[in-house]
Amino acid sequence: MENHTYGEGRLKQARINLIRLLKSINSGNMPAFISIIENEALSLHALMMSSDPGYILLQANSLHIIENVRNYRRDTGYSVCFTLDAGANVHLLYPSSIETEIKAYIKDQLLQYCENGLIIHDQLGKGPVQKAYP
Repeated sequence: MENHTYGEGRLKQARINLIRLLKSINSGNMPAFISIIENEALSLHALMMSSDPGYILLQANSLHIIENVRNYRRDTGYSVCFTLDAGANVHLLYPSSIETEIKAYIKDQLLQYCENGLIIHDQLGKGPVQKAYP
């Protein structure tokens, strides 16, 4: 990032997006939340691709999933979005109120793109818990 042509612009974008993201969460503005989350994921990967030397961590199936999620959201109106880790893995974010529908969607439409048909279902927790050891 230190010598990246777009480094300063990316840091500015991240700061602005963090403020916008917090506002969208506090106001419950799902369309804004979705837009920011997906933009952040793609911006980070764009930065990696435009580095020198550039590198691509996304795989063809990652792109298939992204396209599929966007089409599914458009067709159903469900508030589901994607984000990406620092690799090829796509993560879906959605409210718990549509969990049943999204799990069925994953099974029916996205599982085919997952390596060995493996997926991980996770959820927001209450944070770390300190335990005493004997």
